[in-house]
Amino acid sequence: MSATERNLKGAFAGESQANRRYIFFAEVAQREGYRDVASLFKRTAEEETEHARAIFNMLYPQITTKDALRMALEGETLETKMYPEYAETAEREGKAADAAELRRLLNEAKGHFELFAETEKKHAEAYKKELENLFQEYEKPEAPDVPTTKPYIFLSELTIQNHSRRMGEKRQIS
Repeated sequence: MSATERNLKGAFAGESQANRRYIFFAEVAQREGYRDVASLFKRTAEEETEHARAIFNMLYPQITTKDALRMALEGETLETKMYPEYAETAEREGKAADAAELRRLLNEAKGHFELFAETEKKHAEAYKKELENLFQEYEKPEAPDVPTTKPYIFLSELTIQNHSRRMGEKRQIS
């Protein structure tokens, strides 16, 4: 993967996260009665979405529904492994924590991670079902190992394959 492709993936993750953050910030501003500030956050979130869309289209110019379902299934499968690891870490840190407030936060995080893992499993099952229904096929993706100490950025082989298609090479999607 080229440095530019890594940069595009990082930019996509950043723009996508900024969109969600600004939407949440708008909710806080609205709740506190700052309608103009809420509107500013909403407008900015929409612009971040457009930035993310432009980057997505560069990374995946010829993506199909089948490709999208495979990528979604791969991501959700990875998350079903990631969140239990995060929950275990929170539990260990919670037992070792000295301050009651930190223990409370870590226990709350553990509970959320466990819930998220179950939700991600349901998402993966739904994507698997759609792949089977629409395309009469299913290949179980292998989730890559995800270090629990670093932020997660989804990187897919489809990007390399799409680049190869643009360059005129014939490669199959695995």
